[in-house]
Amino acid sequence: MAAACDELGAGTITSVDLASSKDLRPNLENLLEDTGLARYCEIHREQNSYTWFLKKEIERNTHDYICNPVYDFCFIDGPKNWTIDGLAFFLVDKLLRQDGWILFDDYRWVYSTYSKELLDGITIRELSSDQASTPNIEAVFQLLVMQHPSYSRFEIDEDWAWAQKVKASEKHVKMTATKSLKYRAMKRISSLISRLN
Repeated sequence: MAAACDELGAGTITSVDLASSKDLRPNLENLLEDTGLARYCEIHREQNSYTWFLKKEIERNTHDYICNPVYDFCFIDGPKNWTIDGLAFFLVDKLLRQDGWILFDDYRWVYSTYSKELLDGITIRELSSDQASTPNIEAVFQLLVMQHPSYSRFEIDEDWAWAQKVKASEKHVKMTATKSLKYRAMKRISSLISRLN
């Protein structure tokens, strides 16, 4: 994205990550400095979640109790958690401009496949078995984003789910999916039918 801004000669990318990831080598700051693209990026480090950053952005952009949208594109790639990312969607919605896009990563990822005890502040053993085995981002996307009156033009592939913020009058629930998603849906349907017989 920074390279695209450089090619256009304008633009700003706001990146929010955990403070602890600054200790990684290379980290985002190193990569941007090495590529000469640091001037296009604002990096914010938060203690435990990007939701606190979003809260501060809403405060900063609120005048007379109305939040002024400031972003054209928001990419949510974090703890993959219903609670944090569900809230993040509603916070981002306040900051996302009309016709802007939101993108979620890790659409089908589940905690039960993760081998460590802790992920981005989420203690996996404290999750119920159904929460650990359910793709939390898929639930956020299908139950919150797709049902929101201001989002449409849904596109889903194996890892990513996109939606565009539109006027409520332009809302339609047409989803573009890759063949693998259609295959999974057909497999689920045939599994349900076989249980009925």
